[in-house]
Amino acid sequence: MTVHHHEPWTFKKEINITHIIATLPVVVSAIIFGSSVDKRIDLNATNVIKSLGMR
Repeated sequence: MTVHHHEPWTFKKEINITHIIATLPVVVSAIIFGSSVDKRIDLNATNVIKSLGMR
């Protein structure tokens, strides 16, 4: 049986440009999506009220 000695985890404290380029579109998309959620909810609520015949 072999005994393996694992070294503790190490975290790099560097900022990689590829990581920034990959993360930026996700952040921008989340902001755009989040800012338009209230408009979609209002539009859907209006459509539901109209379909139910309420005013």
